[in-house]
Amino acid sequence: MQTARDPRILVYAGFDFVMALLYAVVLFGVVPSRHGWVQALSALVVGAAVLMGAAMVIRRTWSWWLGVGSCIALLALGVTFLVLIVVSAAFLSSVYGSFGQAGALLALVAAAVLIELVALLPAFQLKFLMTRTGRRAFGRALAGA
Repeated sequence: MQTARDPRILVYAGFDFVMALLYAVVLFGVVPSRHGWVQALSALVVGAAVLMGAAMVIRRTWSWWLGVGSCIALLALGVTFLVLIVVSAAFLSSVYGSFGQAGALLALVAAAVLIELVALLPAFQLKFLMTRTGRRAFGRALAGA
């Protein structure tokens, strides 16, 4: 069986666990928040990354759903954080004049980094899970394939 030796499954799982650790260090250690809802969103980001990796390691029929769901959840959380950063940038730019425009520029740079660090991995992993090879790796081959 070719999919049993497909290295992408372990590569995605490794990236998922490394990124979950990176998210936890950055969100709770480097830039902690005192707001409970931000801490909850941060915990959801870390949890979704761990579930993505666990789904890739387990490789059962039901874990395909877990992988797809956690990829979609992490993408949604990334979009949520992106919207919050862009709204903050708009507020800074409109209220604080030229000083706020500098802060808004930094916020938009943070939004660009957020896209790279939070959205790309689940997007690529979700694409893999939806392909024929990804479905076969989890025992979910398409009918007629």
